[in-house]
Amino acid sequence: MWVARLGLERAKRYLLTGDELDGPTAAELGLVLECVPDDQLDARALALARRIARLPLEQLQMVKWALNETARQMFDPDGSRLLGCLFDGVARHTDEGEAFVARAVAVGFRRAVRERDDPFGDYGSRPGDPEPT
Repeated sequence: MWVARLGLERAKRYLLTGDELDGPTAAELGLVLECVPDDQLDARALALARRIARLPLEQLQMVKWALNETARQMFDPDGSRLLGCLFDGVARHTDEGEAFVARAVAVGFRRAVRERDDPFGDYGSRPGDPEPT
């Protein structure tokens, strides 16, 4: 869905670099519908749910079904899901995949992930974050 929403170039940029996307940028790029400040999130979600609940249930179901079917036909996520599953299985048996598993067994999964992601400035490993145990 990233390619469908962002275009090929932007999807590659974010997926190949792991660059962090904050909420406003994700909304601007179309990955999320909107970005709401934390203190307004509950009220905004409830207001939206109330608007949607005004429609008859059967109509909501049919509209959702029709939209999802259209998206499925346009973007064929089945093909990308299949490739993702196959590539995940293949990647586990590469030298890098086996080395990661061995490192995770030796030092724990969280530390292995941090060691892997720190060189990229991953948002899960910001300065000052406690070390995983």
